[in-house]
Amino acid sequence: MKIKHYLLLIVCAFYAPTWAQSDSLDATLEKLIESFVETNEIEDFDFYSNFERLEALSKKGINLNKATADDFGDLFFLNTIQIEQIVSHRNKYGDYLCFEELQSLANLDLNTLRLLKYFITIDGIGSDNYDLKSYLEKGSSNLFLKYKRVLQQKKGFVANSSGETPYAGSPDHYFLRYRFDSGKRLRFGFTAEKDPGEDFFSGNNKKGFDFYTFHVYFEKLKPWLKVLALGDYTMSFGQGLILNNNFGGGKSAIVTNIKRNDRAIKPYSSVNESNYFRGAAATIGIIQQLDVSLFYSNKNIDGTIQQDTLDDSDVDIFRSIARDGYHRTQSEIDKKESVKQVNYGGKLTYSAGSLRLSLNHLQYHFSNPLISDEALYKAFVFRGSKLSNTSIDYSYRFRNMNFFGEISSSDNGGLAQIHSVLVGLDKKVDLALSYRNYEKEYQVLEANAFSEGSLPINEKAIYVGLEVRPSNLWKISSYVDFWQNPWLRYRVDAPSTGREFLVRSEYTLKRKFSFYIQYRYEQKAINSSFASEKVTQITNLDLHRLRLQFNHKVNKEIELRYRAEISMTLKDDIENNGYLIYQDIIYKPIGKPYSFSTRYCLFDTDNFDTKIYTYENDLLYEYAIPFFQNQGRRFYINARYKPSRNLTIEGRFAITQYTNREIISSGNEEISGSAKSEVKAQIKYAF
Repeated sequence: MKIKHYLLLIVCAFYAPTWAQSDSLDATLEKLIESFVETNEIEDFDFYSNFERLEALSKKGINLNKATADDFGDLFFLNTIQIEQIVSHRNKYGDYLCFEELQSLANLDLNTLRLLKYFITIDGIGSDNYDLKSYLEKGSSNLFLKYKRVLQQKKGFVANSSGETPYAGSPDHYFLRYRFDSGKRLRFGFTAEKDPGEDFFSGNNKKGFDFYTFHVYFEKLKPWLKVLALGDYTMSFGQGLILNNNFGGGKSAIVTNIKRNDRAIKPYSSVNESNYFRGAAATIGIIQQLDVSLFYSNKNIDGTIQQDTLDDSDVDIFRSIARDGYHRTQSEIDKKESVKQVNYGGKLTYSAGSLRLSLNHLQYHFSNPLISDEALYKAFVFRGSKLSNTSIDYSYRFRNMNFFGEISSSDNGGLAQIHSVLVGLDKKVDLALSYRNYEKEYQVLEANAFSEGSLPINEKAIYVGLEVRPSNLWKISSYVDFWQNPWLRYRVDAPSTGREFLVRSEYTLKRKFSFYIQYRYEQKAINSSFASEKVTQITNLDLHRLRLQFNHKVNKEIELRYRAEISMTLKDDIENNGYLIYQDIIYKPIGKPYSFSTRYCLFDTDNFDTKIYTYENDLLYEYAIPFFQNQGRRFYINARYKPSRNLTIEGRFAITQYTNREIISSGNEEISGSAKSEVKAQIKYAF
C-alpha cells in the first residue's frame, strides 16, 4: 500500500476535536448488523422481517411484568444472561414497580439500560380475553410505497438488432406494503414487489407485481390457542440446525450473542421469495408446561427442470433451488414456480422452571427430485424428493450459567450437534463457550446455525467469547474460533482447518463522544493459485482487518462520524492491501419536519479478498451493507421529510465512481462507464 494511504489513515484517526455520540438504537443496530454481515460475508441478508418488529415494539412497548423470555429475546441486544436476570428477579420479588428497578440487576450495564428504555413499559397489562372488535379499533395501519432505479443503462435493457432486450421489463423497482398492527394479539398485511427487469402488468406478470406475500397472525385467541398464523409465516427450531429465521446467533462484535431465540412461529412480510412457508401454523397449549406447534405449507418454488440423463425413467429433475427471486430473462421466467414444495412438521416443548426441552421435526416433499451437480465436495449433499430432519434442543439455567444446545439428524443417519454455555462470571464479565460438530453426512436445506460455512455440515469447532466492562466508559470484547473441515469444501480440495480472532475496544463518554478500535484476523485454507492441472495444492489465506471509528455529537442536532479501515491478505506469499475511509454527517434538527444524513467515502483495494464492508444509512427498513473493491469514491445522501404525524417522505441518492474501471459488473448487469448511481424514494402513511 502506498505511503500516502497510511498517512491519510493517521490523519483521519487523530483528527477528532470533540467526538461524541448518543447511545441510540440506530447505533446498536448498525454495530450488530454490520459486524454480523461482514464476519459471515453475507451479501444479501433479509433484515426486513426481523427489524420491522423492533420498530413496532418501540411504539407498543414490552410489558416488563408480563413479557416472557421469548418476548425479551426479540430484543437482539440482550443476551441470555441478562434476560434470565430480568425474569428471575420478577419471579422472586414480584412485579417491577418502575423501570429504574432494573438498575439493581448486576449484568445490565448502563448502555443496555438506555436501549431498553426504547421498548419497555410497566402498565398496559390488559385482559386475557380476546376482543377482535377492540383490537381492530385500537390497532394502527401503515402503508408503504417505494421506488428505486439505477440511473445508468445496464446491458440487459439494451435492445438488439431485432428490437428485443434480454430483460423483459423496465429498470424500475416497485414496492407496496400494507401492515395492520394491534400489538402482539393481532397483525395482518401484505407485501408486493417488482424487481428491475421484471414485467409489470404485462408479459409474465399480467396481474401486476412479480411477487406477493400476505399474512394474518393472532396471539392468545383462546387460552389453549396461543398462536395462529395464516398465509405466509416463518418457523424456527432450537439453535438452527434444522431451521431458524431469527437474527443473530453467530460471530459478531457482540461476542456473547451466540444463542438464537427459538420463538417457533412469526408472520412473514419481507420480499425474500424463498425463505418462508405458505399455509397455516399454530401453537397449542396442551397442559401448563407443554406446548405443541404444528404447521403445514404448500407452495411453488423456482428451479430449473431438466431430464435426468443418468436414468432411463421419465421423471424430470431440478438441479438447485433458485433463491434470488429474479424473473427478468426467459430462462429465469422458465424457472418461476416450476417445482412444488410441501413442508410439514412441528415442535413439542416442555418447560419447567429453568429447564426447556423441545422435540422438532421438519419434512420436505418436492414434486421433482433435487439432484445437484457431481462436484466431489458435494458428495454427501441431499439428493431426492423427500427429506426429513429431527432434533432435540435444550436450555437450562443454573445460577449465573445458561446451558443450551441442539442435536439433529437427517434421515440418512447424518448428525449435527452444538452445545454452548453463557456464564456471568461477574457483573462486569460475561463468557460464552460453544462446541459444534457437524458431520459431513448431515443433510439439511435451510438451516441457519452458528457455523463457519453457510450450512451446518462438515465442520468441528470451538468458540470462546469474552466481554469485559471495566467501567461505564469502557467495554472490551473478544472471541476466538477454531474449526476443522473433515471433508472437501468449495475451492478447498482437501480436509482443512481454520481459525479466527477478533478484539474490539469501545469507549463512550456521556453519550457525547465515542470511539472504538477493532482488529480481526482470519486464517482459512484455500486452493493454491500455483496448483498444477493434476495435483491441487492447499495453501492458507490470511486476512487482517483493522478499523478505527470516532463518533462526535456536535450538539443535539448534528452528529459526525469518522472511520478508517485497512485490510491485508497473504496467499501464496503474495500480499494484497486495501483501505477505506469515510465521514458521515447526520443532521436531525429539533422541532423540524426534515432531517438528512450524508457520507463521502474513499476506497482502494487490490483484489476481491481485500474487499471492505460498510454499513450505510438508508430508507426505513432498508439496511445497506455493500462491500467495496477496486479504486474509487462513494457518496450518498438521505433526506427525510415528515410534514405531519402520519406522513413520512424519504429520498436517497447514491453514486459510486471508480477510477480504475470503465466497465462495471458483467453479463446483463454490465454498465459501460466508471459510475453507478441509484435513486430511491419512499412514502409511509400511518393511519
